[in-house]
Amino acid sequence: MLSIFLALLNDPGDQQLFEQIYLRYRKQMFLVARGCLQNDADAEDAVHDVFLRVASSCWETVRKIENETDLRNYLLKAVKNRALNIMDRSAKKDLSLEDDVCEQDLTEQAEDITFAEVCARMDEKRLLQSIEKLPDRYRDALYYRFVLQFSVNETAQSMEQSVSATKKQIQRGKQKLLDLLRE
Repeated sequence: MLSIFLALLNDPGDQQLFEQIYLRYRKQMFLVARGCLQNDADAEDAVHDVFLRVASSCWETVRKIENETDLRNYLLKAVKNRALNIMDRSAKKDLSLEDDVCEQDLTEQAEDITFAEVCARMDEKRLLQSIEKLPDRYRDALYYRFVLQFSVNETAQSMEQSVSATKKQIQRGKQKLLDLLRE
């Protein structure tokens, strides 16, 4: 996983600093997430999500934190918040599955699984470079949906737009990404 995060950083100095932070705090972060989630896989996901976010969009902020205690607190709070979000999302999924499961949602889930399998077989660096080439709206939709594993509704809320617009962006983003990967 570390190589994925490092691929998001261009500067070798930043990569070295990120690696030091990763190796120093990941176990502590895992323990915090594990304490909230009571599940190793979900705790690992929470840690992964925080490091992905740090490498992709928060690096400048994290890099400026000079005090070790402040950095530790920042990362531990971030992973705790992510773990709580995962717990909340899991509770919502349980309720929604009990309430109604429609055929369209199952079809979308099958398409998403197929798309995720295709991406999993790709070279990580090439995949990340291809995602970066996508227009912002498609890149963001795919990030929320597949990296953070948000539902379509959660993705729409995060992007502050309608569910139908989000579904279209996810569909078009997947197609554009697959086209880029074929090139």
